[in-house]
Amino acid sequence: ERTINEKLHPNNIFECDDFVRAMGGANEAALATNYIRTGDSLCTFDKQYDRAIPAYYAGLGAILSRVRRWGLNQRDEGFVGMDTSAPGTSGETSNIFHEYFQRIAYSMDMNILLLAMSSILLRAGNSHFHRSHWEVACQDYVSAEFYRSLRFSAFLLRETGRQKSRDDGDRKVALNNFINHDAWYEVSAVLEGLISNNMASAKSNRHMYEEARAEYTEALRIKQSALQALHGDNSEEGQPTLSSLSTHVKDDDLVSDIATTLHNIGLLRSKCGEPKKAEKAFTQSLSLRVKKFGLDDPGVSTTLRALGDLYFNEKRYDDSFRSYKESLRICKLHCGIPDLNAAELYYNIGLVFYSKGPYSKSKVSTMECLRIRREHCGNNNLNTASALYLLGLISSAMGEYDDAINQFEEALAIRRNIIGIKSPNHLLLINVHVA
Repeated sequence: ERTINEKLHPNNIFECDDFVRAMGGANEAALATNYIRTGDSLCTFDKQYDRAIPAYYAGLGAILSRVRRWGLNQRDEGFVGMDTSAPGTSGETSNIFHEYFQRIAYSMDMNILLLAMSSILLRAGNSHFHRSHWEVACQDYVSAEFYRSLRFSAFLLRETGRQKSRDDGDRKVALNNFINHDAWYEVSAVLEGLISNNMASAKSNRHMYEEARAEYTEALRIKQSALQALHGDNSEEGQPTLSSLSTHVKDDDLVSDIATTLHNIGLLRSKCGEPKKAEKAFTQSLSLRVKKFGLDDPGVSTTLRALGDLYFNEKRYDDSFRSYKESLRICKLHCGIPDLNAAELYYNIGLVFYSKGPYSKSKVSTMECLRIRREHCGNNNLNTASALYLLGLISSAMGEYDDAINQFEEALAIRRNIIGIKSPNHLLLINVHVA
């Protein structure tokens, strides 16, 4: 499964003094902040993404109301801005964009609201992602990037406008001025990387593989540049460094983000039939995580499982088993009592031994998977049925035909009860145990 980055490094945007001032006071800021907190809580603890989405949009609405009020109070008739036509806007909302957001972007006191809106839309997009609403998620990611880049572009235009020309040299000077004077530059850079990664994951799920590849590449470039800048490692003369401004972004977070993007690139490469490139991306992701967080990091387990899937599809069963086994060790270390992730790994190990032998090891692993799934999902569940089906195949291969028939029939009964008797998906089960 593709992963999206959900650690929103713009932490405390909604509680900082800059945001409170931009919102016009503590009460106005608290209104938006409470909506965001509610959405975050619904996502983090309850996984109620359908309820979180309206909360995020309500927080966005609170900021839009502030933007409108602030814009109406402005009287700068000679203001010259830039095109701020946001995607998917119309009617009164469109008027707000065209009349006020360029002013917000140019205001050093107000433009933090654009980062706040970008962060909210990223959260909303992630919630749509979890609900498998890929197209809507993409729309929110596009809007999130629009607000983020609007603020950045406004600063560059203002700075380069002070120069006699607007060549590349002036742009570099403007960029360095922006970094040196903007305490939120780091947040903007990290937001850009998060949006690109999550957009790529959504596009990949929409089978837009070339677009997803481009987004992942861009996300990786952004994050690697940010990490180098954070350490002051940029070798190019005139390139910005963030070492003196590292207050909002953590080194650990950036490394984790880069590893996640490499993991997702591996999944995409595998999906596109490029196993060697997929293995390289997974290996790079593992190397980063192990070096930074150690062998027992949960992210290491996730990538090892993906690597095991890749090896299994390539019929490299020994490599696949080793990857699954290590992933299971880490998983059990963190979850204590075996959970559904552990059950999936037991199932995968069962598949490996069913493919390579011996069947006895396949049976032991699959029975453990079945036990955990019955405990967590109950008897009437498709995951339970899939474990029963695999167990039936193993029993049949071992010559235990009575057990195989019972397992196939139980799996078939579950699928009929859930999917329906007219579904063609039960025919495979019938054919197996009749043969």
